[in-house]
Amino acid sequence: MDIVTSAEDSVRPVRRGRGYWIRLISLLVVLGIILNVTLMTHQDQARYVRLTQHGVPVNVRVLSCIGNLGGSGSTSAGYTCTVTYQASGRNYRVTLQDQAVFEKTGSTVAAVADPANATYVITRAGLPTVRTHAPWVVLGVLGLVAAALALSLRPRRRL
Repeated sequence: MDIVTSAEDSVRPVRRGRGYWIRLISLLVVLGIILNVTLMTHQDQARYVRLTQHGVPVNVRVLSCIGNLGGSGSTSAGYTCTVTYQASGRNYRVTLQDQAVFEKTGSTVAAVADPANATYVITRAGLPTVRTHAPWVVLGVLGLVAAALALSLRPRRRL
């Protein structure tokens, strides 16, 4: 015996619950974060290439250097130094972030300035530490989260 259904029974709007909308908004947020991290990573990689291939060698004079504490307040997290240097007839006063070693006030340190942004300077010793693969790991994990969220949005079969 065949069951006959009318066209009205088969065409009814799908009602989505609150969980669907929360997953959809979460997916959009994760995709926005992926886009942001991708752009930042691209900019950092471009800066690394500029510094290594076209960087302007400069000697910076240390004005001050203070220690940074880690999140717990009990461990050292590097140093932040204020330096001055001269390039192309202009004087610059910049901050060197995340220094691994303490630089004595008044000392001169070899550094490299970004040709596209003269206020970004890094010491020659710190240059190899600029390049990192951590953003790519973050992007991979976020991509997996986005894929899981996208799969969770598929309509489920009802038995």
